[in-house]
This record gives sequence, structure tokens and C-alpha cells, in this order.
Amino acid sequence: DLNITILSGEIGTGSVSDNTFHVVYFATVGDLTLIDGFEITAGYNTGSGGGGIRSYASSPSIINCKIYGNHGENGGGIRQYDSGIITIEDCEITGNIAFENGGGIYLSAGTGNINNTSLTSNQGDVGGAMYISNSITNLDRCVIDGNTATDDMSAIYIATSTELNMSNSLV
Repeated sequence: DLNITILSGEIGTGSVSDNTFHVVYFATVGDLTLIDGFEITAGYNTGSGGGGIRSYASSPSIINCKIYGNHGENGGGIRQYDSGIITIEDCEITGNIAFENGGGIYLSAGTGNINNTSLTSNQGDVGGAMYISNSITNLDRCVIDGNTATDDMSAIYIATSTELNMSNSLV
């Protein structure tokens, strides 16, 4: 923690409503794309989501990152959608807010491999920690704790055509 690099969406007056839509945006990138060791914060997306990280039809690896204090319509912290395989490893995803689904992570139509990662204190209408739909999601050595949802499922909301494989994890 001596040389922390923070990627922040804060670009204006100090109010979150004028921040960037996404702090990190992956668009059709392959599996050699890696982001490692960053703090990602203060994204604010009232549109499609992914305040911290938005990943469209991509296969990035997100390793050793802290994703916190982001807001998005679907996926306050991370939104992965429209195919691709996202890998999230050794991360902390905390304090993110979704205006609709998936406070921490929203995963739709792709695969998510999430290892040794904590999802804590996230909130959304449905799926406080995660919202997964039309996806394959693999969770190993993860902690999901203290997330809230105003409508349904404070931990993980599993929608249609979804496969969830969970091992060695605490929910």
C-alpha cells in the first residue's frame, strides 16, 4: 500500500452527479487485457451502468484492485455484458450503489470467474452484491457480506438462464 494509484471519476465540483460515467471502460478487448493493483472510485452512471468498470463484449482480468464508491444503473461497481469472460481476482468490491440491479457486479450474457474477492456493503434494488443473468458465474474463495437490496436478494440475484458455481465461499 505504499504507492497506491487511484483512478477516479471525480472531474467536477465534488458532487458525484458530475463525475465520469465510467472510470474504466473495456470495449471488445481480449483475454490479454489486464488491470492490476488500482483503486477505482467515483464513477457515476445514470444510464446503462458500470460506474467503476464497464466491460462490453470483453475478456479482461481485474486483479488486486479495490473498486469502491461508484454508482451505476446496472452494476454500481462493475458491469460485464454481451459475451466475454471477465476474471476478477484478489479484489475488494465495496460501497458501490446500483440504481437498479447489481450493486457490486452486474453480469449479463457472459462468463464471470471471481476468485478470492470480497463483495461487501454494496447496494441495489435487486441483487445488492451481484445480479447475474444469462451467464455462467464461478465464485471461489469469496466473501459476500453486508450488502443490501431494496427489492430482492441482498446477496446474489440469479436470473434466467444462469449457472452459478460456488466453492469455498462465505455468503
